Parts: sequence; structure tokens; C-alpha cells
Amino acid sequence: MKRGKVIFLNGVSSSGKTTLAWKIQDLAKEPYYQISQDMFCEIWPGQFWTIMPEKIFNHTMSLMYSTVRMFVDKGENVVLDHVLLCDEKLKSDNGEATLQEFKEIMNDVKVLYVKVECPIEELQRREKLRGNREVGLAESQIELLNPQHDYDIVINTYNDNTEVSAKRILELIGHE
Repeated sequence: MKRGKVIFLNGVSSSGKTTLAWKIQDLAKEPYYQISQDMFCEIWPGQFWTIMPEKIFNHTMSLMYSTVRMFVDKGENVVLDHVLLCDEKLKSDNGEATLQEFKEIMNDVKVLYVKVECPIEELQRREKLRGNREVGLAESQIELLNPQHDYDIVINTYNDNTEVSAKRILELIGHE
């Protein structure tokens, strides 16, 4: 069976990852499933978040990565909409939900790493417009966004047209 591919969109909250993921789905010549960190954060056991946030967060991210792998093993392509941060507070006895863990799980999978960015003023405007994000969340994440990773492409959703950006990403991943 042919293995699926992964487009890994990493950026702070309100940077435009979801809109970009939807455009990729619209333009792709083959199906791409969108899996997002937000989806997985919505399903975690809420009452335990205040008691053991690191353990719940790390385990949830591991489940998300394993879910992406399951799709890929079934021959399905995935657009992963993620906010991967480097934060010492997110460590636990169970390890870190990090890029390294993702790479280990996807060790033999074609993955395109995309950094999605946007100016802080635009992030703040989007947070206010959305209404479902705490204003300042994106700004607090900027310094924590994985700075060590070499991305295959950087997309600025303020300067770059979404459709053009999606086409560039699909060309790089080699969609059929």
C-alpha cells in the first residue's frame, strides 16, 4: 500500500494555519485530511488539566502524532495544523511532546515542514476578530515557537496570498 504524506504547518495561534490547511485541501489533486492540535485539545479530560497539565498535554500530543501516523499508514495524506513550542514547562516524566518525537514516529514518511508566520499587529487583530482566543496568546507563543528547526518553507500569511502559498506547498510536497 502506498504511504501518505504529511504537510506539517507550525505557527503561533491565529497565524493562519487553519485557513492555509483548508486551501491546501481545496487545491490538492489528492485528498488531504486536516488534523489539528485544537481538535485534540478539545477532547482531553478537562478536569485533569488543572491537576496534571504537562502529563495531559504531552500524552495528547503523542496521541495526535500516532493518529497522523495511522492515517499515513492507511495511505492517506495529512495536513497537520500545529503549534509546536519549545517550553521547559511542557516537560514531564513521560518525555516531551516535541518535534523529535514527531520525527521518530514519522521516521520513514515524507513530511514537508512549513513555518507559518504573521506580524504581531496582525496576530492581535485576528485574535480580537476571532473572539475565541485570548488577546496576547499569539504574542506569548512567538518566542517559544521551535526556533531550532529547519523548515522546508516559510509562509507569511499577511504578505503572501493564501492560494499562491498553498500551491507552493503542494508543489514542494509533490502532489499527484
